[in-house]
Parts: sequence; structure tokens; C-alpha cells
Amino acid sequence: MNSPDWYFAQADLLRGRADTCLQLAQQLDGATLFDLHLYSGDLTWQCPVATEFDQQLFAHCLRLSDAIDQLRATAIGLSGDADDLERQGAHLLVLQREAP
Repeated sequence: MNSPDWYFAQADLLRGRADTCLQLAQQLDGATLFDLHLYSGDLTWQCPVATEFDQQLFAHCLRLSDAIDQLRATAIGLSGDADDLERQGAHLLVLQREAP
């Protein structure tokens, strides 16, 4: 059986990872890639390559948005796991205090 401190340390580790995921999601959310379409268009570039570029850009933006959403979902999961570990550690502390 692990000590309460182990549970609390693991919870802190998971919360740190969750924070890192959220920071990365925030950085990616502000990526200039999402604004690139504002600088292109019919007045800038007209040819089949331009159309293909716009389509690929759109597809990449969708994938990046999905990855950002996954980072946020992962952060929520890690935070929930950290909460569980803290509850287990707290429960173990109570048991240790009640033990003769």
C-alpha cells in the first residue's frame, strides 16, 4: 500500500501535466495558421494550386482544432485522475489517524 504522500505527489504530477496540456492548447489556439486564409484569396492568388492550398489549409486547421480539443479533454481527464488520487490519499490519512 502506498503512503498518502505518494498519492498527493502523483496528483501534483498529473495537475502539472494537465496545466501543460492547457498551456499548449492555448498557444496552438492562437496560431497564425488559423488567420492565414485572411491574407489569401482571389485578389492575391488565382490558380488551381491556390484552390488546392486553400483546401489543404482548411483540412490542416480542422486537424489542429481537433488536436486542441483533445489536449483540453486530456487536461480534464488528468485533473479528474488527480482528484481521485487526492481523495485516496486523504482517505488513507484518515485511516492512519484512526488506527491504534
